[in-house]
Amino acid sequence: MESGVLGVLPGTMGLLQSTEVLKLVLGVGIEMIGQLLLYDALEVDFRKIHVPQEKTCQLCGVNPPIKAWPDAGKVPVIEEFGSEERKNNADQVSAHWLSDALRNGRQIRLVDVREPHEWEICRLKGAEHHPASKIQTENFSKDLEKIIIFYCHRGVRSERTLRVFRELGYENCRSLIGGIDAWAKEIEPGMPRY
Repeated sequence: MESGVLGVLPGTMGLLQSTEVLKLVLGVGIEMIGQLLLYDALEVDFRKIHVPQEKTCQLCGVNPPIKAWPDAGKVPVIEEFGSEERKNNADQVSAHWLSDALRNGRQIRLVDVREPHEWEICRLKGAEHHPASKIQTENFSKDLEKIIIFYCHRGVRSERTLRVFRELGYENCRSLIGGIDAWAKEIEPGMPRY
């Protein structure tokens, strides 16, 4: 074989990744944190490479400002910001709510927290790009008049980003339920999906 991937390798690596997840969840064994596993199927050889810690990482670097990801738990879902009580408890908005809010001229700051290669595939009109892996909270205002809507591919990274911002006192931010994928399905069917 001159080039390409041996068909069974993605499955093999997937099984190894699943095992790592189970070890982390169950708290057993030795995790591969900080290491890269190399597998040579033709030689049946496994090697581990140590990956050094990025000292400036906001989560795992030296003296990180973020000590841990807050527990997302169950999140209330609403369709609109109505009463003050709902406004304070609202964490997520639907694609339809966001579409209506943008059409009606609501003060909204769209923040795409996906990685650069995802941003190139598709994005919401008027969105700013701040990947979750590099986002700086000081670039955002706590002004309650302008709602910050975080979005990612399917809503997981944006929800994590929202939790971090909430822990730091930002009450003016929300996460788009289902991310840009929900937007493409429900609002803009011609948008590329991945």
